[in-house]
Amino acid sequence: MKSFAIKDLMVPISEYATVQDDATLLEAVVSLHKAQQEYDSSKTRHRAILVCDKANKVIGKINYMNIIKSLEPKYDLIKGPHPLSQFGFSKTFLNSLINQQLFWDKPFNDICQKGAALKVKDIMDTITMGEFVKFDSTLDEAVHQFIMSHHQGLLVKDGKNIVGILRFSDVYGEIASMIMECNLGN
Repeated sequence: MKSFAIKDLMVPISEYATVQDDATLLEAVVSLHKAQQEYDSSKTRHRAILVCDKANKVIGKINYMNIIKSLEPKYDLIKGPHPLSQFGFSKTFLNSLINQQLFWDKPFNDICQKGAALKVKDIMDTITMGEFVKFDSTLDEAVHQFIMSHHQGLLVKDGKNIVGILRFSDVYGEIASMIMECNLGN
């Protein structure tokens, strides 16, 4: 594989949406929207917000799924995608459970208005050790880490400091370009 350094593909932390852990969901959504509007339109839009503590240390992430799932707290009662689906229960049966539990039983405007006040720290995914990649790592090292960890983004560290985020979509774009370049002779 062509040797690329992570620094060549990462998005600098200064260009990424961030919020403090005591921010509201509304503030997080506004931050993500603003970052998407300001980001280079030729690149993939941001799909996550980095959450920082009082010392501006990244401690978590919020993605689209976290945002939408947080609007219906009853999902916290279900662990995993559908714990019963592993036992072969049909989609119809699982949907009947959703109806019995009255998921999404209020008008969406009401749900969104109430959800806007949720605290980011209550809905974020905390950062794990498998979500970091070194600034001077190569593309093949990062690809291996993406495949093994199933994350959509890896935080890039230069020493102890987080300096950027390496997004799987950007890595895929680089690899797709290499595939086409090698096989189309361009």
